[in-house]
Amino acid sequence: MTQELAINGGIPVRDEMLPYGHQWIDEEDIKAVSEILHSDWITQGPKVAEFEKVFAKYVEAKYAVAVNSGTAALKLFFRQKFLCGCSITWLFL
Repeated sequence: MTQELAINGGIPVRDEMLPYGHQWIDEEDIKAVSEILHSDWITQGPKVAEFEKVFAKYVEAKYAVAVNSGTAALKLFFRQKFLCGCSITWLFL
């Protein structure tokens, strides 16, 4: 037996909204973003390269590549997988 969805007048499964998560942004984060926005580099540049290097070290990888979206990551994955057959470990955040 199926029950009617709450959106259609059925009984909700919980009384309170289920939170998706909570971000933690401190003054250091705000300062770092402000510095980037006031620089000549917003989408590329030295901070991206710095992030890739630090991230690669953190996950114990030789290299890391930052992309702007999940779509770009998937396109890169399929291009790598089916065109060159390279072996790459993928980590999506």
